Amino acid sequence: MEKIFVLMDPMSPANNALDFASFLQQKTPSRITCILLDNPETARSVQRDLHGFPVVFADQDLRKKQIAAEARVEARISGLKKEFTSTGVDFKRHHIHPLDVEDILRESLFADLLVLDARMMSGHASEESPTLFVREILAKSACPVIVAPESIEEPEEIVFCNNYTPDSIFAIKQFAHLFPHWQRKKLTILEVMISSGKETNVQNRLSEWLQSHFQNFQFEIFNGDVNHILFDYLFKRKNSFIVMGAYGRSALSTFLKKSRGGQLIKMVTQPVFISHR
Repeated sequence: MEKIFVLMDPMSPANNALDFASFLQQKTPSRITCILLDNPETARSVQRDLHGFPVVFADQDLRKKQIAAEARVEARISGLKKEFTSTGVDFKRHHIHPLDVEDILRESLFADLLVLDARMMSGHASEESPTLFVREILAKSACPVIVAPESIEEPEEIVFCNNYTPDSIFAIKQFAHLFPHWQRKKLTILEVMISSGKETNVQNRLSEWLQSHFQNFQFEIFNGDVNHILFDYLFKRKNSFIVMGAYGRSALSTFLKKSRGGQLIKMVTQPVFISHR
């Protein structure tokens, strides 16, 4: 892996995304590009007077919050830049102004990995996590995306949520190619089957591929209610890295549908890797 993009909202900087990207960079000699996004709230600078004419208006409280947030971002980035420079690692940054999801998606064409926080660009305090902004990025990104955890720990296990769709298989292949240093980690292939005895031939072929990339893997196969099994299994994991296929697509299988994928990201505290073709 060579190029990692990190999305950050200067109004509400989530250090966990940048910290996790730094953690990944230490594992793979990659360049980090920090993309600062203009939050729509910062654009509230014009108000009309009683006659309908625009006048310059500065919301002092908003401006103070913006300055403080930008200062925290600058301090964090300056510290990382010094740290990276001392090790010879390239660290870059640029702004996307005004905020445009399509611009971010175009940037993802030229990245190996995108790292973000599930709560970024929240329009209001009560907005669910992941936000609408994040869900759109997850569904349309041209490169794999990692939803960063709140705290960083070395993963002891990789959990691959497998449903045998092309996107699902593609996700584990992408993970293996991007993180070859973790191929000695324990890999658990989690499957929730709607009917027993299905996909036996495909499972054999997947096992053959896995043997070339992972030294320690096992299948965990369940039958029953997908929501209950998936959430119960993943909530009990500690120090795991969760790998999922596509997000929010009509062809998604039962346990990777948008609603359930969103619930998983909202509730699980482990890092989540999402990729699709």
